[in-house]
Formats: sequence, C-alpha cells, structure tokens
Amino acid sequence: MKCAYSQGVNSKCQFEHQEQYQYNRPAIIEGERWCHFHAPLEDKNGNPTSKRKWIPDEIRRFYKGISELRENSITKQEKLDLSGVVFPGNADFLGVEFPEVDFSHARFEGNANFYDASFSGVAARFQNTHFNADTNFEGAKFNGSFADFRDVEFSESASFIRTEFNRGASFQGSRFNRNTTFCESKFFEDPVNFSGAEFLAVDFTHARFNNNYTNFRDVRYKGRADFRGTYYEGYVIFQINQFIGGEAIFWNATFQKNADFSHSKFLGGDAHFDKAEFHGQNADFSHTEFSDRHAAHFSDVIFQSSAVFKNARFSDWGAFFKNTEFSGGDVDFQNAKFDGDATFLNARFRSELLRFQGTHINGYADFTSPGNNDEADAFQGELDFSGAELLGEASFNNRKFQQATEFRECTFHKAPRFHNCQLHQETDFTNARFLDTTSPGSAMAYRTLKQDMEEKRARQEQLMFYALEMKSRRHEEKRKFLKFISWLYEATSDYGQRIFLPLGWLAFFFLCFTFVYAAYFKELLNLDAASILPQSLHFSIKQIIRPFGVFGSLSNSGILGKIPPSSLLSLPLIFAATLQSFLSLALLLLSALAARWRFKIG
Repeated sequence: MKCAYSQGVNSKCQFEHQEQYQYNRPAIIEGERWCHFHAPLEDKNGNPTSKRKWIPDEIRRFYKGISELRENSITKQEKLDLSGVVFPGNADFLGVEFPEVDFSHARFEGNANFYDASFSGVAARFQNTHFNADTNFEGAKFNGSFADFRDVEFSESASFIRTEFNRGASFQGSRFNRNTTFCESKFFEDPVNFSGAEFLAVDFTHARFNNNYTNFRDVRYKGRADFRGTYYEGYVIFQINQFIGGEAIFWNATFQKNADFSHSKFLGGDAHFDKAEFHGQNADFSHTEFSDRHAAHFSDVIFQSSAVFKNARFSDWGAFFKNTEFSGGDVDFQNAKFDGDATFLNARFRSELLRFQGTHINGYADFTSPGNNDEADAFQGELDFSGAELLGEASFNNRKFQQATEFRECTFHKAPRFHNCQLHQETDFTNARFLDTTSPGSAMAYRTLKQDMEEKRARQEQLMFYALEMKSRRHEEKRKFLKFISWLYEATSDYGQRIFLPLGWLAFFFLCFTFVYAAYFKELLNLDAASILPQSLHFSIKQIIRPFGVFGSLSNSGILGKIPPSSLLSLPLIFAATLQSFLSLALLLLSALAARWRFKIG
C-alpha cells in the first residue's frame, strides 16, 4: 500500500508495509490513497472525510490497532512510531505503558487521556503535536524518557498535575490556549525548557524543578501565571517573559541557584513574590518592567543571593519590600525608577554593598525600621544613593548606618527624615540638594541632621542643615520683623554658609556709595572733574577701613573740612558715610563668622 502521507523531505508513511494488520484499512480521499492511521479528518477544502464519519465500532478498531502496535513494540523492544497519526474521537491511554514513542506531528481530535501513563525508553516525542480538546497527563511518569513537547499546540485545557519528568522536558515554542496546570509536577535531572512558549493561564503551584537548568525565556502569559510554592534546585531563566493578561504569582517559590527575570514585563496584573527565597549567587530583575496600575510585591522575601534590580521600572501602584531580607551579595537598584511608593519598611540589609545610584522614586521612599536596637535596624554594608532623585518624602527613621554612606549629588524634593538614626562618620552629602523648606516637619527634619553633624564635628554639613532649618522656620514664623531678619541673613551670607557672598555685597555697596559721593561732590564742592572720582573712591574706602571715621577729629581736614561748619549740607554726606560704615562692618563680620564656622575645629 502506498500512503499519501508525507511530513518533510524524508518522512513517509511508516505503516506502508504493515498491511497484515486487519485494522489498517486504506481510505481514498480526493483520489489519494491513505493508510488507516494517517488518513485526515478533512480534505483540502475543509470538508469531512469518511474517517470523521466513522461509527464507534470503527473508532474502537482503530485504537485496537494502535494497541497492537504498542504491544508489538514492547515485545520487540523497538520504538513505537506514531508520528503523524490522526486520532479520531477520544484517545484513552489511562495507565498505559509506552516504550520509546514518537507522537510528533500527530493530531488528537477529541480528548487525550494519558492519566497515570508511563513512558520508558530514550524519549517520548510529541513535537508539533496538536491537541484539539482537553489533554490530561495527570500522574503520568516519563521514567526514562526525555519529554519532547516542542511546538505543541493545546487548543483546550491541559493538565500535568503530579506529572513526573525524570529525564528532562522541553515545551519550547508550545502554545497553551486554555487553562494549563503543572501543579505538583516534578522535573528531575536534565534541563527543562519552556522558552518561547505561550500560555493563556497556567498553574505551576508546588511544582518541583530538581534539575540543573530550567528555561522559561521569552514566554508569554496571556492570563494568570501561578508559580506559588515552586522549588527550583538549579539555574532558572525567566528572561524577557511577558505577563500580559493576569497576575504573576511566585509566593513561597524557592530558587536554590541563580534566577534570571531580566528584561521581563509584568503587564497584566500584580507581580507577587512574597515569601519567595533566592539562594545561589544572583537574582536578576534588571530592566524588568512592572506596568502601570499593577504593584510589585516582594515582602518577606529572602535574598541570600545578589538582588539586582538595575534599570527596573516599578509602576505608580508601588513596590513593596516590607520585611524583606537582603543577606547575600550586592543589592543593586542603580537607575531603577519607582513611579509610586518604594516601601522597604523593616527590611533587613545585611549585604556588603547597597547601590541606589541614580534611583528615581516619585512616591514615598520608606526605609524605616522598628527601632528595636538590633541588627534589623542596620544598613550593615556600604550604602550609595549618589545621584538619586527622591520626589516624595524619604524616611530612614531608626536606621543605623554601619558603613560609609553616599548621598553625593542626591536630590531630595521633600525634607528627608533621619530621626533616631545613627549616621556613619563617612556620610557624604556633597552637592546634595534639599529643595523643601515649606512642608510640615521640615524644620525638625533638618534639625535632626544638624545635630548629628554637630556631634561628628562635620561643620560644613552642620551649617548646611542649620541653614535649611532656618529657611524652614522662616516659613513657619508669623512675626514679620523676624521673617525679614531671617531673609536678610539668608540674602547676605546664606545663613553663614558663604564666605565670599558678604564680600560681594561689600563690593557692590562700595561702588554704589562711591557714585553717591561723586554726585554729591560734583554738585556742592568746587572740585575739578579729574579729581572727583579719585576723591570719591578715597572717601568710600575710608568708610570701610575706618568705619564711622566721619565723626573723628581728622574729618575736618578732609572733604568735610571744605564745607562751612555752619552749613547743613554736610548732613547727607555724614548720613551716607555712616550707613556705609555700618553695612561694611556688618558684612565683614558676616564673612568672618562664615570663615570661622568653615574652619572651626573645636
């Protein structure tokens, strides 16, 4: 018998020389001769063939033929080749034992039941198989076989509950178009590959991956993806995953070695990693995106590996790391962006290096601890917030900073809270910007930092926070005179922070008064034009180097001596010189005080 079946260049019907089977009756479809097993259910125009019209007895004879082929393969210890077979009706292989078997390119028209089936031999191949109805591999055991489900399409629900994959499995490129469950399934030894697969909704709850390598790279989840309680003994990749249509749940999941979620996108619902455990060397969430209107939950997580969230983006619904433990390698949130709150309440930071450089937090940055005076309150490693931008309130209350801490060029849009903190001696606020002096509590926030810097004899930082405290208090002050004095102090020396700002004002007033004196001398004194400016400069300088000299005995021998004693014309000049003397003396004093603060040792 010559069968019209072909699959690829070298693939032809494997049943051509098995006409001795009484159940292998040929079928003629559109003038072509087909064997009993490969005959399609529709012709090229989509019309039903005679095989689709089989009565139940004919379907039973078909599966009896399949059973005879299986038993013969077991007896001869040969591979059972069922590639390309079209299975009509419901295929029931309940508890059936298969040798090495090949279902590749097969089609199951009805339900496919492999409940408690066992597969031995080198491999069980289902590559490019199409399951049109519900598929059940619950309790099946791939004992000695590699389970090859590459590019399979499951049109309806698929169940792999408690399925055991003892020699690895591949679902690469497969499509699961309805609910799928791998609940309590077990994967042993060889690698497991789900890369490029597509799920509508999938349940991996309490599945165990006791193998060296599991690959979920570039998988699309169109609905809820439930991985709660899963256990991964080896390296696992979720890189470039897209969780599009529902929640991604990894509650209580355990990752014994590296876990790679980099470049993944959680677009359809909240991402839940609460109580997960990451061991090994690295938990990589770099460039991961948690989309708008969905939160990222990492509360009570244990990171015994490095926690890498570099360039990650969290939505305006917040990122929650409450009670999370960072106790392994580095913690890296470099250039991460939080569109909402970043909650690290009571988190335990035991890692040697904590990187938040360039981190952008739009909401509340909560790093507070319970204040129990134990190691849970401490940043035990070096902490780096250099270049970070915190747009909302930032709270570090009750924290102990045990290593060098960097806030260099960090921007605080709200006054940060460091109440009951212990800052390290190597805390660096160089070029940090504090933009808030108006919010409630800002004065107390800066006062706390000022007092801490005072204890450490960090004069420059102490003065900076003193100035910020004064600015905040000015906004709270009700008495206008005191508000004006505070404003004047800021304008002339920035509350003692600027040594040269008073000198700049001194130079400005020097020029102003010089021109005033020049105008006065030109109108009232008989001076030639060439001598007016030198005389004015000389008179103005004298008010700086000898304040209030106009009241001395030598004043009569100078410019004032040229004005008749009985004339009142000298009064404006005396008033101007007195005012200049007062301003000059005050500005020189402010500059000296700023210099003293800057270089004070005790």
